[in-house]
Amino acid sequence: MRKWMVVLVAVFVWVVSTVETASATDHSSTSSAKIVDVLNENIMLLEDGSLWRGAGVLKYLDKTNFISIVGDFDKGWGLTKDGEVFSWQDGNPHLTRRPALQQIVQLGNGYGVKQDGTVWSRYGQIDGLRQIKWLSSYDQFHAALDQEGTIYRWHSDTPYQLEKVGNVPTASKIYLFEDQIALIDRDKTAAYYDTAVATPITIASGVKDLVWRDSNRLVLVKEDGTVWNAVLNNNEFVLTQDQRFTSSVRVVVSSTSDNYNLLVMQKDGTWLSSSNDKITTMKAPTLTSVKVKLPKQKVKVGESFSIKFEEQYSNGYKEERFSQQHELQFSMPQHVVQLKNNSFKAKAVGEITFQGTVSGEKAEGKIWVTSDKPLQKAVQKDGVLYVPLKSLFETIGGTLTFDSNVKKYHIQLGSKQIKLQVGSKVAWLDGQKIVMKGPVHANGKTIVFPAELLKHTSKAVITWDKEYKRAVLNFGQARMMVESDETAKVFKNERLGTLVRFIGVTYWINDFHGWERFNKVTVTDIRPVQQTGDFIIVFKHANGKTIHSVNLPEHLVEFALTHESIFLHYDPYKRYNWPKPIWDKVKKGIISLGMTKEQVLLSWGTPQDTTYTSSPNLVLELWTYRNEGKFSIITFRNGTVSRLYQS
Repeated sequence: MRKWMVVLVAVFVWVVSTVETASATDHSSTSSAKIVDVLNENIMLLEDGSLWRGAGVLKYLDKTNFISIVGDFDKGWGLTKDGEVFSWQDGNPHLTRRPALQQIVQLGNGYGVKQDGTVWSRYGQIDGLRQIKWLSSYDQFHAALDQEGTIYRWHSDTPYQLEKVGNVPTASKIYLFEDQIALIDRDKTAAYYDTAVATPITIASGVKDLVWRDSNRLVLVKEDGTVWNAVLNNNEFVLTQDQRFTSSVRVVVSSTSDNYNLLVMQKDGTWLSSSNDKITTMKAPTLTSVKVKLPKQKVKVGESFSIKFEEQYSNGYKEERFSQQHELQFSMPQHVVQLKNNSFKAKAVGEITFQGTVSGEKAEGKIWVTSDKPLQKAVQKDGVLYVPLKSLFETIGGTLTFDSNVKKYHIQLGSKQIKLQVGSKVAWLDGQKIVMKGPVHANGKTIVFPAELLKHTSKAVITWDKEYKRAVLNFGQARMMVESDETAKVFKNERLGTLVRFIGVTYWINDFHGWERFNKVTVTDIRPVQQTGDFIIVFKHANGKTIHSVNLPEHLVEFALTHESIFLHYDPYKRYNWPKPIWDKVKKGIISLGMTKEQVLLSWGTPQDTTYTSSPNLVLELWTYRNEGKFSIITFRNGTVSRLYQS
């Protein structure tokens, strides 16, 4: 059996009522809090409920609301203020919630006592244990003390084989080492309980706390704050005082070798560690710096984003986590709204600075919110750039009210108050008068104001985009556009490119969409189709009606309007003085004997093949047309149709 201890007995709940803590999955900040419990030098529970564990490279900070911890050689358990239990194992960064262990008031290694005095493991209730007031564990050994002083013992491998080892009615706490039991009674007397002997062996009086060092040695803390070593020899304990400690309240034995260390809690709450006769004060790692980590710094209005903190601790531990709302202070809170899971949504355009505070350490950052949706009604007038009042201030996070009696706008933009009156060049910003270059006025149905005012209210940089006829507003690296009535035309013409040259041109229909042939139409517009990249040709018919083409790719628009097989560039009725019967046939695509080559070309178009034979008095031409597997041959004799063959 191993003769050294890595763990100690379970303890009752330690609660610091003035400290707010978070749940076991929460990520609130951890300060340089006081140590309230330890398992060894590397596992310590802090006053704020967080848990430090691990050594060397493997260090973990569990931001929990634990109020007590217990553990053995390679694993541990933590109890939250809500009575929930979580466990961990060495080398595993994650805590595991134990759903079966709820409403727990005291912990053992893998076991818990509920408020009703029953004992539970993660597999369920342990039968036969009732009215338990104290639980103690060592490795896989466990013992329980009920209200009447009965002591039970069991092993983790056989939790349902309880052994009733005796009854000590005055016992208030028991401490287990393998199958050996020490106890403290109501009179603060410590005793060794051997099941082979009817009467417990008294160890010492006035004992506040004790812990097993090995199978025949204990360490005691007396009520006067002194620490004693107690060695069992011939059925009695020999006590020697450890002079190094004089103001103690608790003791823990920690060891990773054949030697052991004492971890002693002092009356002032500090913990001392003895290693190789050297006494040092245990200190919890402290937060040394906080950095802001932004997955992305530029977002769009309506887009969600998160803010992360990178925390650096004095022991070298570094953690990156999502910030929480209560840790952040925004310069423009109206620009953001909090979502679930500590994320945010951008509500308004602008440069948002924020400050994060974690345990007194501060970090700053910026988010730039832009907008892809431009506003409308920018206008240049008399050398002054005007922008829409209502839509612009709402887009940058302002709220507006309008007094119709005096035609005055009251605008709240963050902490700034702005007053504007229709017809006036005067603006009031937080009570300060600003004279603008132009008045607030109506541009059609839209009230506009001089954009220069935004330099004072929002430190905006304002430029006029001459190419696209629009205002560009920059708030730091955040940007938005305000288009004029001409902007859409510029974009459209840019999109149309060389197709612009067809707008306004008149044509006569030849063969297009089955429309009636030889009617006069004029191209009044060519409209881009945003979703597909195609175009629609808009015509005005000679009868005054507007007609549209189907969606056409750019190359087909140009092909249709440049090829006479589709649209004629001349009035055929003026070019050809043919009788009405001929025109009726040509419109319907009918060929008859005696028709001229011009009439056939206008009726059927250009043939696929031609042959030509001539003599002094005779010219023969054969025109071949192929269409969907069929072909036709037209024979011209001296320029007129003399024969028609169709397969």
